[in-house]
Amino acid sequence: MKKYYFISGLHRSGSTLLSAILNQNPRFYSGPMSPVLPMIENLESFMMDNEFFVSAPKPLQSHEILSSLINHYYNDIHKTVVFDKNRMWPNHINYIEGYIKQGAKIICPVRNIDEILSSFLKLIRNNKNEEIFNPIDRQVIDENLPLNDYNRCKILLSSQWHLVLSIKAMENAVNNNLRDRLLFVEYKDLVLNPVSTFNRIYNFLGEDYYEHNFQTIKNKNVVKDEEYYNLKGLHDVREKLEITSDNPKDYLTEDIINECRQLEFWRNL
Repeated sequence: MKKYYFISGLHRSGSTLLSAILNQNPRFYSGPMSPVLPMIENLESFMMDNEFFVSAPKPLQSHEILSSLINHYYNDIHKTVVFDKNRMWPNHINYIEGYIKQGAKIICPVRNIDEILSSFLKLIRNNKNEEIFNPIDRQVIDENLPLNDYNRCKILLSSQWHLVLSIKAMENAVNNNLRDRLLFVEYKDLVLNPVSTFNRIYNFLGEDYYEHNFQTIKNKNVVKDEEYYNLKGLHDVREKLEITSDNPKDYLTEDIINECRQLEFWRNL
């Protein structure tokens, strides 16, 4: 039996770095973004809407199928502790505690929203390709907007885009009195104060502390960033911890920066 923990949080906030460091622990496996959550969600929805299931329901068997899904997905991982990563887990704590049958413990890396937007814009500038567009630029074009940084930011801050959905998922958990299932980890704390930050993480998980090497960090998880997202470097991890954030004012207008500040609800907890 594996023990499962979860990583959620915000884009460009250190979740790949966090996984790379966690993987130094010989008991731990932390992979890239996982399809486990949408697989459970879609399979549950399919069964509930399927005429054959509805006409002759087998609730115990369907529950067992959904409960076993995560174990099947990770049956190639021979570690006792697995971290599954999906930004929507805070919206589905009931799946963790109902199907996976473990107390939900979700690590949520967070960061100044204006720094997240600046990081995305820097990536886009570094991956300039006039023939193949990244998902953000494709959305700008689909909405018949001029292709510029301002409209890229408006897409990133739209209520249906992944960043805001991730924020709302965490906020939803907090508003439903599930704050104790989440551990917010600031990007700057992760990079500048790794020892105290990982002590917090291990205390939250209830795991014995492991002495991590913060001077030599390697990312074992391969993600096809250039092939799928046309954003080479999206999940790169530097070997040593260091802050490389640019000044958001070099990328963003004042109204965008103010809009970002309004979304950082965790700062008021």
